[in-house]
Amino acid sequence: MKRLIYIALAFLAFSCKPAPYLGPLDSPVGNWDGYKGEYFFDGELVAELDSCEFKGISFYKQGYCCIEGVKGAFPFIYNESNGDLQIDSTLWSVPTLTGEGMVMKFVDRIYPPEPEPEPEPEPAPEPENPEGENPEGGDEGSSEETPETEEPGHGSGADPETDPEQPEEPEKPEEPAEPEVKPDKNGVILPAEYKGFTIEANKNGYFYMNAAGKKVYCGFKGWKNEADSLIIDFWYDSSTNYFVPMVVEVTKK
Repeated sequence: MKRLIYIALAFLAFSCKPAPYLGPLDSPVGNWDGYKGEYFFDGELVAELDSCEFKGISFYKQGYCCIEGVKGAFPFIYNESNGDLQIDSTLWSVPTLTGEGMVMKFVDRIYPPEPEPEPEPEPAPEPENPEGENPEGGDEGSSEETPETEEPGHGSGADPETDPEQPEEPEKPEEPAEPEVKPDKNGVILPAEYKGFTIEANKNGYFYMNAAGKKVYCGFKGWKNEADSLIIDFWYDSSTNYFVPMVVEVTKK
């Protein structure tokens, strides 16, 4: 009889456990685990990894979020009507947000405006010379006699027939030394070439100019070899990140 009671209680406990909600959500508030990332460069898919930009990310109802491995908390704004998400200075699109998973597509980053170039100063006007005054400082009409120079071998005691001057052999020009190219603080040697584009850097980060002449900021994925040299696997300017709800295991004491 006791065994039957235990079985009945266990059945009731299992049947009363609510099923997880997998429907659409109106907010990303919660804890999310990143499990897949797709990386693009100039619209081309260049890599697909079993990880994404954020290993884990948590959104709080107070309007800030925390990213695993990144210090600090960042404000976020989510627009439920169109799925736009702003995290600090980064802009994202959220095409999928359900109890089963979330997809975040990188759109752009807000950078401070570049300072306008300073106008070049106008050249100072040249002073006007009074009439009749020699600009070189002498009186007009006066001229200094130029001493005549003797031709080589005439009057100098040298006889061109008996003591001809041998022309000196011109020295071969030295080849200019190639400037030493040093990597930056991340180990990247610039300018870098990728997919037919030249990658450079400014104070905001790495960038290239696309076919339309627009400056596009980008990043890279790479690793260091035994010689501590950076090996770049690929460059990317956008990414699509896939998340699932984070399962927090609770241990009873």
